[in-house]
Amino acid sequence: NHEPALLRYLFWTQKAPSWLMANFHGDQPQQDILPSFDGFQLGKAIFGSINTEEKQRWLEKNLTSGDLYLAFQGDEVPGDWNWEKEPPAGFKVLKTVKDPWGKPMMYWVTRQGAEDQGIRGRD
Repeated sequence: NHEPALLRYLFWTQKAPSWLMANFHGDQPQQDILPSFDGFQLGKAIFGSINTEEKQRWLEKNLTSGDLYLAFQGDEVPGDWNWEKEPPAGFKVLKTVKDPWGKPMMYWVTRQGAEDQGIRGRD
């Protein structure tokens, strides 16, 4: 489901309460905190959603190697397209979270870097 990820983020990253108190400035989404992305920022993490219909195109344009994005089935991932088996060109699925019936619910994705695509710099 689309439960707020903030508490899970704080748990898994083991952020200290003092860090949260120093960095938390609210969790109300701001329109276009990034181009065509509504949300809020906490440290380096940005929580929110793409606010355009062209969600995959937005990811292709804005996600860079080293960024991590949590893409939801039925939202950023259209229909029953299984990114675990067949990710979009240029993307790498790091982890798939499945529902109790084994169907994908969300994917942790990043852009493939040059090293992931077998591209090397010039000598």
